[in-house]
Amino acid sequence: MKQSQKTLALWLMILLLSLTVVHFFNTKPTFRKNITFSEFLQAAKGNELEEISIQGEEYAGKFKTTSHDGSFFVTVGPADSEKTVELLSGTDTKVEFK
Repeated sequence: MKQSQKTLALWLMILLLSLTVVHFFNTKPTFRKNITFSEFLQAAKGNELEEISIQGEEYAGKFKTTSHDGSFFVTVGPADSEKTVELLSGTDTKVEFK
């Protein structure tokens, strides 16, 4: 490799590293509040959930901004619960299964 190619490669690495560091410090951490399954059901009945992701027994999601300032939550509940799915389907909550 020529010296100019080595210098260019070094500057590209410095640029990529700098962009990575800036991106790392600019991302906001998402804190998820642990709630009980009963609290989750009450929020679902009150149509206070914006989105929910169900993976096995873990229910992770986000409250609507009108009810809990759009905060994130996580809870543990029954896997493959038909009643929970029925309850969520009666609302405008975005549901995702993983």
